[in-house]
Amino acid sequence: MSNSIFNKNNDYLSNENYFEQYLQHGCYPFYKEVEKDFLVRLRETVTVVIDSDIPAVEKVEFETLDKIKKLLMIVAAQVPFVPNIKALCEQIAATRNMGLKMLYLLDNAKLLNLITEKNKSYDNLVKPEKILLDNSNLMYALSSNPEIGTVRETFFVNQMAFIGQQDPSLALRNDVLISFVFLWPFHLQMQVNFIFAERRRKRLQAKFLLES
Repeated sequence: MSNSIFNKNNDYLSNENYFEQYLQHGCYPFYKEVEKDFLVRLRETVTVVIDSDIPAVEKVEFETLDKIKKLLMIVAAQVPFVPNIKALCEQIAATRNMGLKMLYLLDNAKLLNLITEKNKSYDNLVKPEKILLDNSNLMYALSSNPEIGTVRETFFVNQMAFIGQQDPSLALRNDVLISFVFLWPFHLQMQVNFIFAERRRKRLQAKFLLES
């Protein structure tokens, strides 16, 4: 099967083109309704989630909602974010426990992805080892200049989280995910090298069989 296609104008497109488009606007179906205004609509959706959806499931004060918005923007500007919880809470004038609770609320609202050493539990708020936005579209909406390596890292973690929700037996253990995320460039290069080595081995085997 070919790894590329032609569009209706007979312009050459590769699967990578579609992947890059997905990273920017493929996570939310309303893109088809708004297209060029997608990022504006997504920012508006984020505001609705914080102002309406979170209070619908959790009793929070109006002042807390403002702090949650500020917290999200602080993280969005620095992803991948390795948090100093004390300093982060000082920035939003919150106690440590309240700061952690707000992070977990954003995680539950699918705006952040908290990577924790132990399984996430809303009964036991453990400090996240690393924080990413929930998906790559949010990076383009909330970050001023998304770095492509972080965008793809965000995509990977998002997909692994989804797979784990669909089938817990396929989920990466948190400690393995932490290792992968912190060593992302190394693991990615190792995977690429393995793929090319495997393909080369199969080509050599095929060549040997043909010649013999």
